[in-house]
This record gives sequence, structure tokens and C-alpha cells, in this order.
Amino acid sequence: TTPALALLIGYYFIVSPLSEPYLPRIFNYFPDIAGHYMYMKPASDDINALTPMQGTGIAGIWAIIFMAGAIAAYRRRDA
Repeated sequence: TTPALALLIGYYFIVSPLSEPYLPRIFNYFPDIAGHYMYMKPASDDINALTPMQGTGIAGIWAIIFMAGAIAAYRRRDA
């Protein structure tokens, strides 16, 4: 669990904030930003803002991707 926690914290505090200026078109689809839009109403002047339902869907897709990867890793290692 320690490597997974280190990866999650590294992504949340390092990768996501530093990638915003370099990936502006796909930045809203990162899991932490999509989760942010789940609970916040988008501003009317923000062109790339997601609706709460879109944020929920994108966060759900990320969760499914991570669970599928975890299941694949589990089956490969513990089969």
C-alpha cells in the first residue's frame, strides 16, 4: 500500500499542478479536476468547465480504469 500511496500523493501534489500549463485541453479530464467539478458549480465565464454530471462521469470512468488495472495486477501476481 505504501507505493500506491506515494504514487497517489505524487500525482495529486506534483504531476497534476505542473501539467496544467502544458496540457490545457485535457486538464479538465484528470481525475482530481473532474472530482472537483462534481461538487462545484462551473463559472459562467469558464469555457472549459464541466457540469457536475460530466465531472461525475469522468471520475467514474477513472475509477473503473483504476479498478480494472488493480484486478489485472492482482490476477497476474496472485493467480
